[in-house]
Amino acid sequence: MRERVPGARCRGRAWLPEHRLVFDKRGRDGSAKANLRREAGGRVWGALYALASADWARLDPFERGYARIRIDVFLEGAEAAIAAETYRSEDRIADPRPLASYLALVVAGARERGLPREYLDALARTPVIDAAAPAAPAAE
Repeated sequence: MRERVPGARCRGRAWLPEHRLVFDKRGRDGSAKANLRREAGGRVWGALYALASADWARLDPFERGYARIRIDVFLEGAEAAIAAETYRSEDRIADPRPLASYLALVVAGARERGLPREYLDALARTPVIDAAAPAAPAAE
């Protein structure tokens, strides 16, 4: 976020109810990227940033294939939901496993923001594709 939108200010840890983080968005490189899906009882943790209106114009081009949507999140310690915006995609990939290197970046960002240990542990257990491993033979 610092590189893409230097003026963004982190407001703290926040969670999105009734959703889960999945890796089913088709990336430009053909691999799976992070996405949101509705799920009863689910909870997605992340960081809530304050952005100026003009910052979205800088951020949107990096998020190709996603649509910006309005959501209601709970800033840690707050009693009421806060209106926010995020990205979600309907362009799904058949193999919902990210590259190991991509997941490592997601986990590193989650650690940097101090997301809950249980959430970090679950995130780190996400099945991945090891880009260094040989490709599986094609089915005949």
